[in-house]
Amino acid sequence: MLARWIPQHFARMLRLLPGQFPGDPREGDSGWQQIVRALAHAGGGDAITAIDATARTFTLADDQTARFPVGFLAECGGSSAIPRAIDGVNDGRYTVTAVALVAGSAVVTVAEAIPSAAPGDLGYLRGDDTAAVVAYGLQQIEEVLFDLRNLLTLRRATGRALEVPGEILGLVRTSTDDEVYRADLYLQAAINHSRGTIEQINAAAQGMAGPAAVILLLEHPLARIFLHVIGYLVPPATRARLRRIKAGGVAMDLIGGDMAVPFVFGYDMDAAGVGADPPGEDPDGEGFGEAYPIVAVLVGGAGAGAFYVANDCTAALVAGDPLTVVGSTNNDGTKTIVTLTYEAGPVRTRIDVAEAVLAVADGQVLDGGDGSGDFCEVW
Repeated sequence: MLARWIPQHFARMLRLLPGQFPGDPREGDSGWQQIVRALAHAGGGDAITAIDATARTFTLADDQTARFPVGFLAECGGSSAIPRAIDGVNDGRYTVTAVALVAGSAVVTVAEAIPSAAPGDLGYLRGDDTAAVVAYGLQQIEEVLFDLRNLLTLRRATGRALEVPGEILGLVRTSTDDEVYRADLYLQAAINHSRGTIEQINAAAQGMAGPAAVILLLEHPLARIFLHVIGYLVPPATRARLRRIKAGGVAMDLIGGDMAVPFVFGYDMDAAGVGADPPGEDPDGEGFGEAYPIVAVLVGGAGAGAFYVANDCTAALVAGDPLTVVGSTNNDGTKTIVTLTYEAGPVRTRIDVAEAVLAVADGQVLDGGDGSGDFCEVW
């Protein structure tokens, strides 16, 4: 009697085989399929009775420990997410790192992650059985088929093979980097299937930005959508294509930045009173940086001048960073911070800069950022 996995896995292999030279007309199969049919009936595998994806173990009935030596590439096949679907959810080769006999069953530990802990069909695990020469031949053919499957999937394809799904999706190669092109293909697939719903736009943005990014999608009346991508800067070439996900006639405003909170046009809110927010500043969110009023100056040439700002700003500013002066009579422009010194008596911070400082103590210095690398673009 054949093991249950053989006809199931065999049917899946036949669908992948090319119809090359003619077979026996009475059989109706190609020559390749006849060869695999003969090999499949001679092959063998051990039925998987349990899977622990966290511990990365397969459990097999009876004592099969001798067939799974450490370092052996065990072949998993016949698995499927849905019973009898034969979709190969866990199919592949796994490197054996340990094997033990537990309560009469063989427990095989592998190095690679097991995708599904509870598939509809657990499948089989093929061990090291060199005596079954014909079965070994089947394994060799299966390995080629697995390589072909990997080569032709969007998730695993590389090089020219990756351009095959690109031709199907209607997107020529956008980058010589396979991973960049792969991400563009996933986005193109979302575009092709999108009807402009909030759920589809959200899913496409999340898939593009990655699981760590926070996606805020606000739908406004009069057919306008505001999409805020927080924690990710979308590449320029992707922005126009991202707009194509929306439904026709719907406006979409896109804002993206690498800060962890929503962006505002201006400077960061300063609840501690260290910096100063220009008139009309939005008190919520993160902006370009802090603004500090200049209370005094030390006039001097390059490397000999300094600005003074109120309070202790030594923790907010960093030596070596750029410092922008705005609203002053003579000192507007970008300076470079050399040293920072807090003067407790007058309660102020001295900012020595590399450039010359001229007379008249007015205007503000901007730190150009609060140290978090905040940056925003509106598309």
